[in-house]
Amino acid sequence: MDPTKQTRTALLRNAAVGKLQTIFGWILVALAAIMASAHALDPVTNSMSTSVGGTIIFAVPGVALLLLGYLRQKLNVNYKRYVGLISSQNMTSFQALANDTGQSIEKVIKDLDKMIGKNFFVGASLDMDRQEIVIFRNQSSNATSYPTGQAQPVYSQVPPAPFYQAPPVPAQPSMVTVKCAACGATNVKQTGTVAYCEYCGSPI
Repeated sequence: MDPTKQTRTALLRNAAVGKLQTIFGWILVALAAIMASAHALDPVTNSMSTSVGGTIIFAVPGVALLLLGYLRQKLNVNYKRYVGLISSQNMTSFQALANDTGQSIEKVIKDLDKMIGKNFFVGASLDMDRQEIVIFRNQSSNATSYPTGQAQPVYSQVPPAPFYQAPPVPAQPSMVTVKCAACGATNVKQTGTVAYCEYCGSPI
């Protein structure tokens, strides 16, 4: 699978799982509240031990799911924050990212390692010797992007001298800087072409 598509899929999957965890978490917390209020409304029918036991059974996993959902959604938000700094300011060192985000270097390394593990940064790695993240750059979106309807130029095999005639050098394409609406990353693409964000794979 294309790395940008892998990133986009990982982001969507993480967001979907986070929302489901939040929804089920609130459902369990609501059931715990119902169990607790049942004893308060009718203490004779609903014993204390039953109400407390039922409340704990629903409340503990409910709170755990809410916490997990919050952490997953926060991870997506942090990814957009990191990718914005990396793409627009070429900020790859742990120290620089920590200074800009107001977090410790250990927290930045932990975040980036978790994002790489979840395929947010496909092909990326953490260089602990140089204290920076090494990002995979998907050059295909720029190197092979051509105006709609225009085929990629194909040059024939170079004939043997002295019959060889060099093909005309194509004019330098006009490039434009575009900010991805999905993740906020800064990309460069050829004017008038359809390209995809090299960080999250969204069309730009």
